[in-house]
Amino acid sequence: MELWSVFTILLSLGLLIFMALRGFSIIIIAPIASIIVILLNGMPFLEGMQESYMAGFINFAKNYYLIFLFAALFGKFMEDSGAARKIAEALLRIIGRESKFKVLIAVVVISAILTYGGINVFVVIFAMLPIAKPLFKELEVPWHLFVGAFFFGIATFTMTMTPGTPSIQNIIPTKYFGTTVTAAPLLGIIATILVIIINVWYLRFALKRAESRGETYSNMKNPDKNPKREMTDQYADKKLPPLFVSILPPVFLLVALNAFKLDILLTLMLSVAVCFVLFWPFIEKKFKTINVGATNTVLPIVNTSADVGYGNCRVCGCI
Repeated sequence: MELWSVFTILLSLGLLIFMALRGFSIIIIAPIASIIVILLNGMPFLEGMQESYMAGFINFAKNYYLIFLFAALFGKFMEDSGAARKIAEALLRIIGRESKFKVLIAVVVISAILTYGGINVFVVIFAMLPIAKPLFKELEVPWHLFVGAFFFGIATFTMTMTPGTPSIQNIIPTKYFGTTVTAAPLLGIIATILVIIINVWYLRFALKRAESRGETYSNMKNPDKNPKREMTDQYADKKLPPLFVSILPPVFLLVALNAFKLDILLTLMLSVAVCFVLFWPFIEKKFKTINVGATNTVLPIVNTSADVGYGNCRVCGCI
């Protein structure tokens, strides 16, 4: 029976991955995968969906909704005030833009620092794209390399490996294991170094390969060739906050979380309050920023809760 349970889990996981790669939402995929586990393990169907699946869904939402809410508000304040953009521009001036490889590394560093400062990845990409696109066009860097550099910065070492990162992926395990966001620092630092070395090597390799193939920004498919996808710079005529003011909320978040060991929810609430005070003069549509920041919570929390509900069915199906 244990082998059968393992088989049903692998089958449902395979279906989940297959459908995800085909573009289906996890909100649909997770219940379907859960149904497979429930039926193939002989669990009562309605009881399995209403109690096992929904128990996992509701418990996760109950435990993490407020964290998602204040993280989304924090990111929205950093975006609409222009603080994230100001930090990105300052970092670009430090790193330089003299070569194609430097531009790629600049994308990595800026994305990593912004996400390590607790800024949502959706905010980071809107801060980065208007900066990166003209640089890639000017230096003829193939646009498809942006994705590799960007995800290197946001979704590798700053997501789960670097000690103290305030990402959701690093926070959630602390609630289950009773650890802190700086748990296993030596292992995290080693993993961070290895991932950086491997990814920097790959970026250089991908750039050389693109150059050997004669690929440039102009002759590759890019947003310029699709008028519907043309991106305007929302910060072009906007007064941005000073750099010192822009970096205060991310620095406050990191210090409060790692140095003072405050609870992550309290840290995020205080960080939002700091943003509220510092960035209020730089936000034009203030109530819209608050409302959109709050509604930005919905999809991430529902997506993740749906996946956790599936995980709860897997556990129940193996008992």
